[in-house]
Amino acid sequence: MLVTLSNEINAQETITVMNATLPSPRRALSCMENSADGKIYCFGGESTTGNQINQIVEYDSFSDNISIKNTLLPTGRSLLSCAENSATH
Repeated sequence: MLVTLSNEINAQETITVMNATLPSPRRALSCMENSADGKIYCFGGESTTGNQINQIVEYDSFSDNISIKNTLLPTGRSLLSCAENSATH
């Protein structure tokens, strides 16, 4: 679930709650946003039992949809870093 909070000038709070959830609980994953289309990609992570995950997950915030990409990381990985070059998308 993604929750976005923002304070407007008149101090009223706007709360947006999205319903998409990751396919399985995970921690220590790395995520980045593609500034060209607003999609968020999450890489790897660790399951609640400590197993490293090799999935790449795509989240589309406009449709509130999560999909698992067909491409996998070479091995399960966690505690990664990632970034986007917004000049080249």
